[in-house]
Amino acid sequence: MTKNEGQNADHNLNLEITRLGARMDDLAKRLATLEAAARLPGVHDSGVNALPATEVQTLLPSEEGLWAWLGKNAVLPRMAAICFMLVVALLLRTVTDTGLVGPNLGTVLGLSYVAILLCCGWWQYASSRSLAPVFSVCGLLLLFSLIAESRFHFSVLPIWLGSSLLIAASAAAISVSIRYRAVVLLWLAVMGAVLVIFILDFPNIAFPAAAIILLIGAIAAIRAADRALSKSLRWPVLFTIFFLFSIWGFKLNHALKNTEAGNVVASLPPAVFAYWFLPLLLCFAFLFAGIASHRIIKNTSLNAFDHILPLAGALLFLLGGNVVLVTWWEQPVFMGVTALVSASLFLGVIWHKRKKQGPEKGLSGLVSLAVAAALLFFFAVPLLVGGLPKAQIFLPLIFIAFLALGQRLGIGNMRLLAVFLAFPPMLTGVYTGASAIGPLNWLAALSASFAGLGAYFWCRQTPPPRNGFFLHLDPADYAASTFLAFGLLSLYFFASLALTSLSARFGFEPSSLACSKSILINLGAAILIVWGAMIRKSKEIAATGIIVAFIGGGKVFFSDLLHTQGLPLILSVSSFGALTALCSLVLSNWQKMDGSSDKPVESSPPFF
Repeated sequence: MTKNEGQNADHNLNLEITRLGARMDDLAKRLATLEAAARLPGVHDSGVNALPATEVQTLLPSEEGLWAWLGKNAVLPRMAAICFMLVVALLLRTVTDTGLVGPNLGTVLGLSYVAILLCCGWWQYASSRSLAPVFSVCGLLLLFSLIAESRFHFSVLPIWLGSSLLIAASAAAISVSIRYRAVVLLWLAVMGAVLVIFILDFPNIAFPAAAIILLIGAIAAIRAADRALSKSLRWPVLFTIFFLFSIWGFKLNHALKNTEAGNVVASLPPAVFAYWFLPLLLCFAFLFAGIASHRIIKNTSLNAFDHILPLAGALLFLLGGNVVLVTWWEQPVFMGVTALVSASLFLGVIWHKRKKQGPEKGLSGLVSLAVAAALLFFFAVPLLVGGLPKAQIFLPLIFIAFLALGQRLGIGNMRLLAVFLAFPPMLTGVYTGASAIGPLNWLAALSASFAGLGAYFWCRQTPPPRNGFFLHLDPADYAASTFLAFGLLSLYFFASLALTSLSARFGFEPSSLACSKSILINLGAAILIVWGAMIRKSKEIAATGIIVAFIGGGKVFFSDLLHTQGLPLILSVSSFGALTALCSLVLSNWQKMDGSSDKPVESSPPFF
């Protein structure tokens, strides 16, 4: 290379570098201009940009990525596939409507076409093709419409055949959706099939077919939740199950009450499907109770749905037993024994779990089983003893048993459950009241008063387990005051029964009975205040007496003064006046004693 050639090469290289530098400056200016435009106010104020970023990108992809977006989501092939499927379906419908083929042959052709679509969709799921959801969903929708049209419009498809096709297609679609994680197909296979069953022969619903689909759907929904596929499907399935069996049980119960005596089975209408009711209902009850018990024993992490399952199983069991065993078979004692055994099985699971896991582990789910067991006990006792009046004698023993069991197993929330279980006997006592006189009412009031007061004093001597509710919300055990209120109310009913009996025997006037009850309340308040303030040194008992005194004063001034007169009214008002004077004297003396003495009061929690 000569000297001139080398100089020319250097000159050309310098020119190229200069040209590249100018181009870089131009690109930098363009980039700065674009960034400045992006920062201008009002650019992001449009309605489109108000959407989330992912939705904006999905709905309005950039111009350069439009075709890539369409290809990635297979939008155009799916739209084309839907159109061609619809064309074939409309062609078959047109051929059938014009009479070229009969309704029976048209139904067969439609079902064959649906089968082809479903098989193609499931094959494409196995091959991981993008059109798999289109074939499967469209096939199911066409099957639903075909069965409905064949039943309503052409009347060529029997109800049993349509239900069988729905069950088979739903089961197959559920299996495919679980295996290949197809959420839309799963929802459609469960809820869509149930909806079609409901409207297929309304109001004569094919209850067994709907129950079978829901049974498969319940198992699939629980399985899908375990695999993190769809956790929300369980709730509508559970609500639909209760809705179905509520309607079914109501219709069956109504049919049983309107049948001829001595010929119940022969006179039952076929639309109630009487012999299917109890077996299918027990399948759901055993499924829910079994899944919950298995997960609790295996220490599986439980969510809200898992805690509901034992109660759901118990409610279904009671529904079926009340309709079939009590109303149809007229065997209430057998129903009571069955409920008692079921409740004992729940308690057996609790006992086994606590003894296996130890006192400080495995509390999750045990109270859910206890709630189901308590519900079964409360329904079993009236059936076993022959009615609610007799059962009131034994109902308080239920919360006593749960109170002792919760303390024995060290489960604080079970002790809280015992507090809530004291309310049903209290409410039944309030409902019955002191108007009915008889030995059963006397025994029931006496049993409830002993149980309530005994439970209260036992709780004050036995601190609750330090876990659950009593660890975080009620460490001082204020909840035990419920037992005190329950015992006092039951004791008032017992005394009211005595007053009512005396009034009926000696012919007292109603005003005398009303005022005597006011005197009884005031006397009870005085005893509580003296006993709590002077004897036991318990602020809780004294405060309860003050509350009872307010109740007595309200009865005196807002009831007795308006509806009674004469000597009974004078005695009623005098009793309240004496009560207030006694309260003032006792409380002032207690304050002096408490201020001048270092003796501690009873270890009950402060009430105020």
